[in-house]
Amino acid sequence: MLRLETITQLRATLGRVCDNSWLYWHRNFVPMYLRELYASPVEAHRLPYLFMSLRDCTQPLLTVKHEKSAKVAVDAFQKEVCGYVNHAPHRLSTVCPTTSLDHVSGPC
Repeated sequence: MLRLETITQLRATLGRVCDNSWLYWHRNFVPMYLRELYASPVEAHRLPYLFMSLRDCTQPLLTVKHEKSAKVAVDAFQKEVCGYVNHAPHRLSTVCPTTSLDHVSGPC
């Protein structure tokens, strides 16, 4: 019976353990991380994981009450993150010329 209970709670447990929504409050590290990435292009394979983690931040933003619509908060967050990426687009294209982030973070 314990195994069955463990298996049924696996999805909820994994979701709770892998939740990276806390990154919203520490998003000021993103420009520094990107600078380090530009300096060391060998680490470019980590970029999609960064944006997948940042995508976790949108779920709590969908519950905001201080804006007319939660979409305003999500759009502002996306614009901020895209600003980090687009700040030096030529550098990003040299680091990972074949990587498309559209499926991860939406259009920038």
